[in-house]
Amino acid sequence: MRVKNLRFTKPPRLAKWLLQRMARYEEDFLWLGDLEEEYGEILKAKGSRTARAWYLRQVVKSLPGYLKTSVLWGFFMMKSYLTTALRHILRHKGHAFINIASLSMGISCSILIILYIGYEFSYDKYHDDASLIYRVVREQQGEQIWVNSSEHPLAASLKRDFSEITHATRVKKNDEVGVVEYNSNSFYEEGLYFADQDFLDIFTFPLVLGDRHSALKEPFSVLITQEMVEKYSENEKDLLGKTLQIKEWYGEKKFNYKITGILKNIPRNSHFTFDFLVSYNTLYSLKRGGKESVETWSYREPKTYIKLESKINPKNLEDKFPAFLKKYIGEEAADERLLIQPLTDIHLGGNLQFELETNSNLKYIYLFSAIAFFILLIACLNYINLSVARSAKRSLEVGIRKVLGAKKVHLIRQFLSESMLFSLVALIISFLLVGLVLPSFSSLAGRNLEFNLIKNLDMVVVFLGIAVLIGFLSGSYPALYISSFQPIQIIKGTLKIGSKNSAVFRNSLVVIQFIVSIILIVCALVIHSQLNFIRNTNLGFDKEHIITVYTVDENLKSNPEPLKKELLSNPHILAASASLDLPTTIRRTTTVEWDEQGQTKKTSVNFTFVDFDFFDVYDLAMVQGRKFSKDFSLDGKQSVILNETAARNLGWSEPVGRQLQNRKVIGVAKDFHFKSLHSEIDPVVFLCENSWGIDYFSIKISSSDITGALEFIKEKWNKFSPEYPFQYAFLDERIDRIYQAEQKLGQSFNIFTFIALLIACLGLIGLASFMSEQKRKEIGIRKILGADFHSIMALLAKEYMKCIVIASVIAWPIGYFAMHKWLQNFAYRTKIGIENFFLSGLLALVIALLTVGYQSIKDASANPVDSLRYE
Repeated sequence: MRVKNLRFTKPPRLAKWLLQRMARYEEDFLWLGDLEEEYGEILKAKGSRTARAWYLRQVVKSLPGYLKTSVLWGFFMMKSYLTTALRHILRHKGHAFINIASLSMGISCSILIILYIGYEFSYDKYHDDASLIYRVVREQQGEQIWVNSSEHPLAASLKRDFSEITHATRVKKNDEVGVVEYNSNSFYEEGLYFADQDFLDIFTFPLVLGDRHSALKEPFSVLITQEMVEKYSENEKDLLGKTLQIKEWYGEKKFNYKITGILKNIPRNSHFTFDFLVSYNTLYSLKRGGKESVETWSYREPKTYIKLESKINPKNLEDKFPAFLKKYIGEEAADERLLIQPLTDIHLGGNLQFELETNSNLKYIYLFSAIAFFILLIACLNYINLSVARSAKRSLEVGIRKVLGAKKVHLIRQFLSESMLFSLVALIISFLLVGLVLPSFSSLAGRNLEFNLIKNLDMVVVFLGIAVLIGFLSGSYPALYISSFQPIQIIKGTLKIGSKNSAVFRNSLVVIQFIVSIILIVCALVIHSQLNFIRNTNLGFDKEHIITVYTVDENLKSNPEPLKKELLSNPHILAASASLDLPTTIRRTTTVEWDEQGQTKKTSVNFTFVDFDFFDVYDLAMVQGRKFSKDFSLDGKQSVILNETAARNLGWSEPVGRQLQNRKVIGVAKDFHFKSLHSEIDPVVFLCENSWGIDYFSIKISSSDITGALEFIKEKWNKFSPEYPFQYAFLDERIDRIYQAEQKLGQSFNIFTFIALLIACLGLIGLASFMSEQKRKEIGIRKILGADFHSIMALLAKEYMKCIVIASVIAWPIGYFAMHKWLQNFAYRTKIGIENFFLSGLLALVIALLTVGYQSIKDASANPVDSLRYE
């Protein structure tokens, strides 16, 4: 029969390839030839279709036997590999301990950092339709400042004018402390927010009790969290519909609030948290002027959130905002842009002006991710160095295995199995370590981190995959290197372990370890330097031994002088002041006007109200003019003091005596840092009157009897304000809390740097062990020829010094770039001194020499006869 198509004269390629893969022995290949001959006969007799079908059937018939054989063979081989690996671990316990310890520490640190990063990215994602929720922000284009505040009517106007917006709400944090009373329980509370009725339609804060559609509808309605329920009562149902009394921040009365719902506790991975949520229209009754004073486009206070319809492009909505602003604000809005920020980007999107709470920064995520990668890298390099260091002792094992028929692929599998076993054992130990240190790490990081092997099964799978990858990567080079030994050279004893190429590669790994270590040391030193700079920087005011007390007592607000007079009767109390703000809490802004050559000019300034003693308590220096004084009757109503920045922004070189909005400038105070060092100093205007009332008492005490002074202050406070609890804080403690995130970053960085160095030191032990094997005979010959102990030590130290010099040259620029970027977060920052780099290199050298010192001393002190007896 004639074959019509020459393409089918040979068996199908795929089928033939499969059969070849199934053939494991030489006779199987003869069988493959028989199959091809039979295929040719069927092809001639019955045609290509029948022949191809027959050939494919042979593949199908062979498949079950192949699979059975492969599985069994693979199982027995894997069992053999693991048994051999386990015997090797038990036989060389010291080597195994170092490997497992370094890998487990590296994996543990990585797990902790991954948990932290995962938590940071989880912020606000628990809300239903979180991808459709946005925050409205402003960019002041002239100053390139991002502002998180909006006018009161903005939310309703957006919802009314744009059909793309389904819900809009205002959120306003109560900036001051109030007193909440229920039955006999009375507490100062800070976590109170005002919100519109749409709030619960935008955010997923589940109500345990109450109707979410009407809970925030009526004035003086309040929702409280379960945590507050436990604080004020024992039963949720008992509180629903009951009344809380809250001493208000805007008047002199206590108002009754009806509890219309109980909320589940607010998740901590939210960019703002609260304990009490009050209906927004309550503000109409609290503020002077009622609804008209609140619903105005001339005053920005709340934060505005919106929810969009699905499949809406946010950019298209933003393009409509300029016309919207012009419609409601006019030409004054030309220098601003209204934008919307995704809800899930807020926490890591940097801190805008007037944030509800302090956010994190994406730079910290990059920083911790780099640390996790570097620590894992060092752990992997450790395994490689330690495995190569022991290659001389394993060469005979490799030679015997090859002589007995083991192929290179079998040896590679053997060594990879060992590295996988090390990695998996390290992973198990890491889970135990993480469980032990996670509570402490959570406290240090200020995050509610959790890790449960059952609940977090997906993360366990991820970590298992990471462990397998680490085992594969760390074991690949030793497996390829050791399995390449030639058996004839091993048996004859002519194998030279540590050729020039392998030495270069091995030293490169050590240099990489030093590079990572030096980068981490540089970063830790610079962070420590910046924290010291923050602690020791002169903020422009006295912060030592000053007690601050917040008050909501209207009697004290309107007439603080009697309490101040009695406090000053104690010789341990040096000064006292009553003011609207502390030097660290000045946040109120207003627009001031002044006349300049017949033209009315405007600018935005911060302002606060102080008494006559404020500048003396805080030792605020004057650069021009004078302080407020009781000797001048007009100081209380018609005078102001500027800071240097305010005078500069006004364009006044001689501001004393000039008029600012119907008030006379009597002095210029030296600039001081009333915000954190992250920000530039802003303009401030001080007024000396009590029309706004006061919020804070500042009491400077002597350091000779702090306890006695506190007892005296408490006694007098209870005398003048018996209805309200006495709660105080030292000013320097308040300032420290401002930089809490940086302090925790520094502590975390120091811990991870120490662990990275510890892991690197374990790797240096491997290098010292290898060098001991390679240089033992050289050291013996040198000692016989007269070399002394010090010259031998110098010879051994020279290798490490080379590695550290090379690593330092590479690491220093990287460390400088990373820390330069981090320091950009601070308007006022330390300089990255050259001493940080030299100190990092010196520390790396000292650590290296101390680590390998024992092995080096042992080699330098050894009897040369022992190393040369077989030569």
